[in-house]
Amino acid sequence: SCYYPAYSGATTAARSAAYYTAMVSTVGSTDTDVIDAWALAYVRTEAYGSSTAAYSLTDDFLDAYVEAGATATLEALVAGQTPYTFQVYSDPMGQPRTSTSNDDSTLLSTVSGTCYNWDEGLLLPKTFHVMTLGGTSPNSPDGINSTEPYSKVKATQSIYYFLTPQKIQKRVALSARPAGAITLSKSDAEEVMYKFKKEFEETFSKGWDDDKAGDVEFVGFTDDTGVVGSFGRTLLTFTLQS
Repeated sequence: SCYYPAYSGATTAARSAAYYTAMVSTVGSTDTDVIDAWALAYVRTEAYGSSTAAYSLTDDFLDAYVEAGATATLEALVAGQTPYTFQVYSDPMGQPRTSTSNDDSTLLSTVSGTCYNWDEGLLLPKTFHVMTLGGTSPNSPDGINSTEPYSKVKATQSIYYFLTPQKIQKRVALSARPAGAITLSKSDAEEVMYKFKKEFEETFSKGWDDDKAGDVEFVGFTDDTGVVGSFGRTLLTFTLQS
């Protein structure tokens, strides 16, 4: 998947990536000196009506104008797009992702290539075929890439990282949240996580037993980190029935 952070309130890394993407699109260059010069001229023009006017600006004033310009440009860039129709780090930028409607050779080439986490390799490492692909031919990923792909792949595994109850507490307590900080007890956070896991599994797996639900079957499973997941709930169900 691909993630578009809201510029305001996002992490520093996400804000930097969003700002850089917006500036490259606006200025038409990846040269940081060119981007900086454009940003300075933009602020001068907005504040004083001339890109060459003498100026005396505080850091806060400069940041406000640059952020406003970056935010507007970024929002226009991804307006009407989804993570499936627009890739930030594709070459060229903005290419759609491969879907099951593509031909088999394209699909095999895609799954045989490098796969990153949600940040497209900006910070997090690439994923490993032995963890995310099943029923491959050949079995070993050695020597496999997008130009020398697998000849068969039966299944793919999507791995999602959930926050633990303690981290949920800390996340919602942040004053920078758009809706404001929320004080959540540990037991409430555990209940939230328990319900989210169950809802996630049911939604992700919906239609797995319906032959008319499409060509791809999805099955969800959550571990027992933080609160019980698939295995823990199943064990509880059989224990109560015995």
